[in-house]
Amino acid sequence: MKKITFLLLTTFLILVTAAGCGPAAPESTEDTDPVQTAPFASDSIERLPTPTSQPEKNELQQTSNDDTISGIFPTGTENRPSTALGDPNAPIVIVEYSDYQCPFCRRHVLETMPQIKANFIDTGQVYYVFKDFPIESLHPLAYRLHEAALCAGQSDGTEAYWQAHDLFFVKAERFQADNLEAMDTAILSVFPEAGLPDITQCLAINENAAVVQETLSEGLRLEVTGTPAFFINGYPISGAQPYELFEYAIELAKAGQLADAYRPREANNPPPPAAGPVDIHLNDEPAKGSLAAPITIVEYSDYQCPFCRRHVLETMPQLQEYIDNGTVRYVFKDYPLHNIHPQAQKAH
Repeated sequence: MKKITFLLLTTFLILVTAAGCGPAAPESTEDTDPVQTAPFASDSIERLPTPTSQPEKNELQQTSNDDTISGIFPTGTENRPSTALGDPNAPIVIVEYSDYQCPFCRRHVLETMPQIKANFIDTGQVYYVFKDFPIESLHPLAYRLHEAALCAGQSDGTEAYWQAHDLFFVKAERFQADNLEAMDTAILSVFPEAGLPDITQCLAINENAAVVQETLSEGLRLEVTGTPAFFINGYPISGAQPYELFEYAIELAKAGQLADAYRPREANNPPPPAAGPVDIHLNDEPAKGSLAAPITIVEYSDYQCPFCRRHVLETMPQLQEYIDNGTVRYVFKDYPLHNIHPQAQKAH
């Protein structure tokens, strides 16, 4: 039986100008085309079905739009402080473009945001700005939730805005409506239960429709193609990434080294051709499984890489079944990244 060798790179920093579902996208579903360009791509971002170029592994990628670095601050934030958290004079600014009905945005809010807030926003290191980016092609009524949160902030200030923000994610099932009337009914019934202000009049006159459209247009200008999308001091990160990536990028920004982690994207640079099989020389590396297994997986890894840890804790237990039944032989290769983890080699 012919043996097949797979190469698995689980090194630390893979990023992130992944395709996403956008307002200009043709009609689609969230299950369309599971192959995506974000790390952990099948479960991290809502995307456009249009193919895009993919960044090299282990490199952050800067968008080609010069406005990304110089133009996103303070556009849309100075006159709407209720949509931001933290000290506006903080050295690090994170801007998030999000959709209240995006499940990956919800994951970010529930799993990652609490740590970012506790460790960086509340300590004065990060100013965090939320931007409205409802994806009409996937969530036709999401825009109404964005308008409602802005209404709450206009009525009762920052605390009410963020309470509404959290409410829409935590109780997402309460806002699954088929038409605008049903959505407004849901909002106006849940708000009093949560102690939020009466925004009936604000919704009736569509007071914030233009505001939501403005930030949506701004995101498109900055080449946002999916949600959630983030800019850390102007540099993009796409998808519901783990806390460790944000922590790492923030620490780089604090040290003035964030730009060094990105490679510029060349204009009109076509995507590389699909990779083919590679001939990997195997010696006496640590391995699991039968030598006669028809499939060999080779992993290059770094012991101090949080994504490698995630692979070991979440994915490797499922692969173990194939190793145990003789389908897969799994080979581990040392790949410590000296520029990121200078002490990792000693562990290897």
